[in-house]
Formats: sequence, C-alpha cells, structure tokens
Amino acid sequence: MARLTAERDQLRAGAIDTASEVGAALQDQLRDDRVRRAERATQLTAKRVDTAMVALWRLQAFHHPDPKKPGSCVCGRTLPTCGESRVLEAVRQEMRDWERRNLELLRAGKRHGLPPEHPEVGAAGPAGGGAGGR
Repeated sequence: MARLTAERDQLRAGAIDTASEVGAALQDQLRDDRVRRAERATQLTAKRVDTAMVALWRLQAFHHPDPKKPGSCVCGRTLPTCGESRVLEAVRQEMRDWERRNLELLRAGKRHGLPPEHPEVGAAGPAGGGAGGR
C-alpha cells in the first residue's frame, strides 16, 4: 500500500519513475496519448484548410481573369473593380498548390480535400473521399 501511495504522489507531482515497470508503461501510454492527440489535431487542421480552400476554389470559378478579354474578370467587371478577383489574386498560387497536392492524393486513391464538383473528382469515381464527402 505504501508503494502505491508513493507512486500516486509521484504522479500528482508530475514525476514518473521510468525505472519501474509500471512507470515505464505509464510513460509510454502518456506518450502514445500525446501522439494520438497531435495526430488528431493535425487532421482537424487539414480538414479546416481543405474547407477554406474549397470555398476559395468555388469562388474563383466565378472570379478569375477572362482569357478572352484581357483586363476583365469572367464576372464581367474589370479586374481592378472586381473585389472578389482582387482578394483571390493574393492566394491564387496557394490555391493552385493546394489543388495540385490534392490531385496527387486523388490519383493515388487517398483521402483528398477536393470538392465533389471538381472535374477530376467526378472522373476518378468515388475512391479517395473528398471535402464534399466527409
């Protein structure tokens, strides 16, 4: 009983005796728990990034430079007067990088963040998940 009380007091103090079998097992379990929590936090962050990028990707479908009319947005306004296009211009490279990474994941059959309406998601079929399917 005295040993258990001593171990309890050590745990309360934040000290784990890793020399003992119980202490080593407890330390491993705590480390595993921290790793699981960090992995889960990383997954949630990736999902939030995907959600934001999908929103931007959808918006850019209606607001990007019109290749047929230089200086104009496809919405019909000039690029300097299209607020949406000006905002998107600052993140277009990041959006392209995100799309490229997610296309690689899609093609590898892994979980990706592309929306279901992305042209390559429909062509790839249901494999790999996606932002719209989560």
